[in-house]
Amino acid sequence: MLRRIRWLRRRNIIAGAEYDILRGLARFGVHEVPLDMDPTVPQSPEEAAATLGRKLLELTVLNEVTLRTERVTDVDSMLRAIRDGGDPASGASHVILWSPVPTRVGVVEGGHLGGPGADSAGAVDYHVDASNLLVLHAGCLVVPRPGADYRSLLVMSGTAGTDPADCVPARPEPVRSSEGPRPLQASVTRL
Repeated sequence: MLRRIRWLRRRNIIAGAEYDILRGLARFGVHEVPLDMDPTVPQSPEEAAATLGRKLLELTVLNEVTLRTERVTDVDSMLRAIRDGGDPASGASHVILWSPVPTRVGVVEGGHLGGPGADSAGAVDYHVDASNLLVLHAGCLVVPRPGADYRSLLVMSGTAGTDPADCVPARPEPVRSSEGPRPLQASVTRL
């Protein structure tokens, strides 16, 4: 995976921000992305999170993605939604977590690599709230935290390589010429 994203970056197929996200996901299996709301776009925070979540899932597979969302109600449904969120047949192996209320999730970094000694004692806390999304490899070991509120957590996943007509269309942007790659911005204004 690292060789592939380095190849993409050297050829300016992906910008530096995309490279950083993909590199972090390849090494650690998890990456936080801020959600910067544009006040001129009439979207709810959940709609903005879904728009950015789809864009991030598309980045992980470099293909169109049909977005699925699931609102979880407890720890067990959260763990199941994360585990079942990957779609190995289409190459989609990541999920996006977002919540309108602050909560935290423990993640064993690198746990998606299947290395020895991955246990819950080495979990790192990641904060999920209305202002950020958590991109997570579905194979990572996720550790629920005592007192964390998972009742409002939204788990986004997708199936890659589907017919683009089945996907939610992105807002058209003006054609630009003689530019380098457009960076993925955490702001929904570019989506």
